[in-house]
Amino acid sequence: MISLHDNHGDKFVRLRSAMDEWSKKNAGISIDSPKGRQYSDDWDRYLKLSELFKFHKPDFIKKKHMLELNEIFKRYND
Repeated sequence: MISLHDNHGDKFVRLRSAMDEWSKKNAGISIDSPKGRQYSDDWDRYLKLSELFKFHKPDFIKKKHMLELNEIFKRYND
């Protein structure tokens, strides 16, 4: 899980690593499958959150964003 006490930039690095690793392990999954669509949606959201963070840091990370990052992280960090 990503902690509120971690460096904000590290949160995105850890999530990116978890998503990249999941993608490598599941390379055979069709993009049209439920898992493939979920990954695509999560990847788009990751990019948006990352972009917003870079533009607004350090004030960007709010509790709702942390909860969203944690949910995505849980999905890909098994």
